[in-house]
Amino acid sequence: MSSAMAGTDPRQPDGAAARQRVLVLTDIGNEPDDQMSLVRLLVYANALDIEGLVATTSTWQKERTRADTIAELVDAYAEVRPNLLLHAAGWPEAAALKAVIAAGPPGYGMAAVRAQRPSGQP
Repeated sequence: MSSAMAGTDPRQPDGAAARQRVLVLTDIGNEPDDQMSLVRLLVYANALDIEGLVATTSTWQKERTRADTIAELVDAYAEVRPNLLLHAAGWPEAAALKAVIAAGPPGYGMAAVRAQRPSGQP
């Protein structure tokens, strides 16, 4: 066995030495492409270390965040995970993904951040 193979984690997808860490910021909920992109990300979840799934505002969705939509898609992932495990190892538990779902401030831009934490406060 080569030295490159000796350090390979058997729980990793074939040929993967280490999972890339990913933190997703998404304005999910304002149009369908964001949901589609998250589904695509979950298709690669066995090759990634998903550190966070954060719902944010955007130019098109300034007053709310939709962490609930992220949770719904993770629930759908949970339904198909047993089948995914038949084909490859390393798929994270849905509970682990749900634990990293968060919502950003429900306002848009730096004005919303300042409203949450005025200047001069740590």
